[in-house]
Amino acid sequence: MNTGLPWRINLALRAGQEQDGKTESRRITALLWGNDAQHGPIRLDVMAGIGATIANAREDAQELVLFLPQDNCALLASGEDSRRALEALGVHLPLDLTDMAALLLGRFDSLFIPDWGRAGRTSKGLAEVPLVNKQGFLPGKIILDNEARPIFWEDPASGWIMEMAYSITPNQPDRLKARHKDGQFAILVIKTNETPSAPYTDKQLELRIPRGTAWRALAPARQ
Repeated sequence: MNTGLPWRINLALRAGQEQDGKTESRRITALLWGNDAQHGPIRLDVMAGIGATIANAREDAQELVLFLPQDNCALLASGEDSRRALEALGVHLPLDLTDMAALLLGRFDSLFIPDWGRAGRTSKGLAEVPLVNKQGFLPGKIILDNEARPIFWEDPASGWIMEMAYSITPNQPDRLKARHKDGQFAILVIKTNETPSAPYTDKQLELRIPRGTAWRALAPARQ
């Protein structure tokens, strides 16, 4: 049984690419949910149009499974590859589902290890803090607002930057904007962030793949 404080996030997402002055993007909505248990599974349902499900996903400490019902196929990813699995939906992010949940729930210590000994100040007087490069955490640097919340993250090595905004829940961002140096971007807007009255059961966190589904490998990583 997966126990812990349950959570459910309803979000809208716009993702695409800007190149040569042109922008191509798609809009989807998604429901992300799980329990606040260490290494507990996380579920994701992705919709496009009026209630049309285009993907279901489940991630735990070992792997991520992404089911694409319209294509009758599924992807299996583990380790760092789980961050690339959502590219099958045209969504490019430097986060896997566990990272995304931690960020949206304000659990920043699950993502960042600040190197306070090398912290400085931006031209606007905000704290700029390098991050310890450790496996399982985001590298680079963060900028904190006056309430010590991360509002900007950058990793020059990977080419990613991410901005975070807060307006509904004081310590949980409700808007994220990620951008890669090659023009890929994703904008997430939180519509609701709820705490259900009871933890989700194992059955509620399952992802059943229909018999006859074709399994396929992830496309090679971009160079």
